Amino acid sequence: QLFLLAAWRHLGIRPSAQMRHFPVSTLATAGILLLGLSVGQLADAEDISSQLRECLQQPLLELGTTAEDVPSEVEFPTSGCPKDGHTPPKWCLHNMRVAWLMQPSAVVFAHNVGQVTHAARCASRLGLAISGQSGRHSYVQYCRSNCILVNVMWMKGHIVDRSTRIAVLEAGLTLGQASTHLDDQGLAIPMGTCSTVGLAGLVLGGGEGPPNRLHGLSIDKLIAVDAVLHNGTLVRANATHHSDLLWLAKGGGGNTFPGIATSFTFQAVEAPTVVTEYSAAWRTTCTQTGVCQKAVNIFKVWQEHFLMHPDRRAYVQISIQPMTPDSHIAFSFIFLALTQQEATKYLSPAWELLGHPFKSSWHSSSYIEAVQRHAGIGKPCNARESMLKSEPPFCAWGSGFSTSLKHRALVMRRLHDTGIEALVTNAFKARQIRSSKGTPLSLQLQLSPTNGAVADVHSAATAFPWRGEDEMTMQVITLWDGGVADSESEHFSSVFIGAMQAVAGTRSYRSGHCMQMHGFHQGICGISAPLATDTQILYSW
Repeated sequence: QLFLLAAWRHLGIRPSAQMRHFPVSTLATAGILLLGLSVGQLADAEDISSQLRECLQQPLLELGTTAEDVPSEVEFPTSGCPKDGHTPPKWCLHNMRVAWLMQPSAVVFAHNVGQVTHAARCASRLGLAISGQSGRHSYVQYCRSNCILVNVMWMKGHIVDRSTRIAVLEAGLTLGQASTHLDDQGLAIPMGTCSTVGLAGLVLGGGEGPPNRLHGLSIDKLIAVDAVLHNGTLVRANATHHSDLLWLAKGGGGNTFPGIATSFTFQAVEAPTVVTEYSAAWRTTCTQTGVCQKAVNIFKVWQEHFLMHPDRRAYVQISIQPMTPDSHIAFSFIFLALTQQEATKYLSPAWELLGHPFKSSWHSSSYIEAVQRHAGIGKPCNARESMLKSEPPFCAWGSGFSTSLKHRALVMRRLHDTGIEALVTNAFKARQIRSSKGTPLSLQLQLSPTNGAVADVHSAATAFPWRGEDEMTMQVITLWDGGVADSESEHFSSVFIGAMQAVAGTRSYRSGHCMQMHGFHQGICGISAPLATDTQILYSW
């Protein structure tokens, strides 16, 4: 496919969306014949490598790039990321399970848009792929070979206008940095709370987080994106120019976006004046035959009374914890702009139907303090400094490079009884599983509401198609230390997801990699899949 695009560019052919219906092998063969190339005439790897070094280290005067556009920080890796816990290069992913599979031909640490453009033009000239990188929290590998990796971690510009609530945020910002700069002006955009996650990956995947029910997804506040396409063209996509590219940027996924996003423009919202939180956990038990009726009842209470709470300021997650010594199910209530006194009345269904939890706690704070706490930033760290920090070591969750994980996220509608029973029964089977090292399985299983304001947007209005009034997103994560594969942990994840797909469907929160999940089709990616494919092809020219 990469060769085919290079052939088209060389011949001056603009591919049409209909070309995706032809077999790639047929089109690639045609491209080779048209170019009059044979395998023996193709440049070998060493020749490409030397040409790449030369291209990235000098101006492309014929293409209009100057000395200022030449990247000042470039690496030419000779190997992939380490599996043995040694300090990884600063382009390696946090997930050791897949980090070692990345083998970029070059890594460009861009400091400005000109350097991104220069890297893209070198890639186009040499027929190489190009991939963008921001926070390195991807669950899947990319840029595996014959690829220039453009890391935008140093592009941290931000302009936040309090009077218009317009925020222009460069793609290298992390969520912690973006949240802090917005909060300095009393503003926010709906997003997650893991402070080290890159803004670009979150936005291109949709942008889920606690404010979703009140304000929608991150992309629902996105009004423009600036990007460098694969051929080095700089474009600004908004409602009137390249609106199809803006549509794709709204949840199409990082690996679907045909270029490098360099900045995002948002219509921000007022930050909540107070955030009140209440966490509560109820113990669960299962019979020897695997019946977990109490767990089923707890889930039913959450789904019936809290998944679609009529007050959109209430966001309630449920986490199933079968592996703790006191196996339990926990509710995490997040009330935006509600005091504890105002929020207490909303807890009645849980207390009345489930009894008082065996452990619970309240917490009230400002919005930014709540974000910092959910990021895992605590004593002795300076919270603001930790949120703004650019390089590890970080004082936050998800900041290490010694953990492997397998992640899947299903988007589900309201579950019927059979689905609930499948969920809790298969979750508690984890207690019987041991990792390949013989240790208990490490499992994170959480379900979050993805409805409210999210459902106010038509399913075809953005590339993110899951807009039902009763949507929830289930995250299933198995973790283990080190980069060596853990077949037992991975097998449990696959079996669990398979069991849930049988009762809840195959729809997935794409999180940047919809195309890589059992094929890029409507069952996984929704009604937006065909148009997303067409738009990607159109802008990959």
